[in-house]
Amino acid sequence: MAIKRVWLLFLGIAGSAACALLLVFAVQAQLHVLSLEPDCIEEPSTDPYDYLGMEIQDVDVLPLAQIQLPTVIEGTTLIAQRLAAYDGPFLEDGSDREVVNVAALVVYNAGQYEILKAEVILAWGELLFRFYGENIPPGETVLLLEQNCRSCLQTNFTACMGWQITSNENQEPNAYVQISDSAMGAVTVTSISENTLRGIRLYYKSWLSPPDIYVGGISRMIEIPVLPAGESVTLYPPYYACNYTKIVSISIDGI
Repeated sequence: MAIKRVWLLFLGIAGSAACALLLVFAVQAQLHVLSLEPDCIEEPSTDPYDYLGMEIQDVDVLPLAQIQLPTVIEGTTLIAQRLAAYDGPFLEDGSDREVVNVAALVVYNAGQYEILKAEVILAWGELLFRFYGENIPPGETVLLLEQNCRSCLQTNFTACMGWQITSNENQEPNAYVQISDSAMGAVTVTSISENTLRGIRLYYKSWLSPPDIYVGGISRMIEIPVLPAGESVTLYPPYYACNYTKIVSISIDGI
């Protein structure tokens, strides 16, 4: 029994010595590392994203937004008056699907001629908002919906530009036909010409009053192939509603 106790005591002393020896080696190794030249030691990163394997890059600074509404739209006779948020049927592609919070641009035709087609682009850096319109009468205001249903929270922009095609026809269709609403969804066209009229096309848009503004860039169209002198025809155009729709343009192929 005494030998066993002595042996256990010896093992305990030996174990403690071994642990102490290892501790001395560890301290010496640490001292050796600290004594190395500074360029041999890699400084720890101070960027927390380095530990996540992420790379952070600077973003390009956008140009100063210097275009404020209202403004004249370069390349057109239109004036961009203001931006609005539109909820309702999307008119620009004929789908009439319901949309919410779509950017809508109120434009006014300050020119002397009807605008047959036009496009307006508002830019904020590389982000473009596109608006398209047809058959905009002179002196009238129309609400154009953003072509890609984008929302817009901007109040100023880096650029405003566009293009347009105006009517160069000298004929005055109102001198040849008389138009009146005959029912909620019907319109009557009467020839006041002495000749047979051919290829009469009526272009119409949604309309709100107040504030006396056309809604939607595209126009809908209905055609009368032939209308003899002095005769009348009643039409039922799709999506036409008295007091909510107005005819904005008339063209006649043959007089």
